[in-house]
Amino acid sequence: ETVRSDGKDLLLDNLLLQSRSLLDQAKQKAVAALDQKAWAIIDSWALGAGTVAALPFPIVDIAAGVAINTKMVVDLAKVYDQQLDLSSASLLLGKLATNLIGILGTTAVVSGVSSLLKTVPGINVAGSLVQACVQLLITRWIGVVFMEYFKNEMQEPEGGLAGLAQREWKRMTTIAELKKLVDVARKNMTSASSH
Repeated sequence: ETVRSDGKDLLLDNLLLQSRSLLDQAKQKAVAALDQKAWAIIDSWALGAGTVAALPFPIVDIAAGVAINTKMVVDLAKVYDQQLDLSSASLLLGKLATNLIGILGTTAVVSGVSSLLKTVPGINVAGSLVQACVQLLITRWIGVVFMEYFKNEMQEPEGGLAGLAQREWKRMTTIAELKKLVDVARKNMTSASSH
């Protein structure tokens, strides 16, 4: 009796549930594709920043690092269809830099990251390589922060940009994430030496 009287409604409800499920799956696939593209941008710019940081010219490496990070942020905004110019990206990066110094302190940034990198099995960092690894990690961290920020359509994250930055810094400095960073660097070095 229920099927006879409510059959059409049950069928429509079932179709609606299935269509919502398909829509959710499509959204998840689209987000995964965007995230994959964003990671490629992050890793590409981070490797470039790491290479530039190894240069023996102190002022040049800092200026190049800022330019790389600014361009990376603009490229990430495009992936997630957010409107952002170089000037706005510079302002956001300024906020983020203040947050990083607030989280770690100025001198703790380099020494803390260097110490963290030494805990990764199979990595031995010395000299300008420390600077390159630090820049690689920081650029990757900046990329992840803005990836999340743009993915959420530039909505104020919980705890503001500082809260997002702090959460991502903790995540990016876990042993598992540092191993990923080393793997990305090694893969790039291997492919670069084979060309």
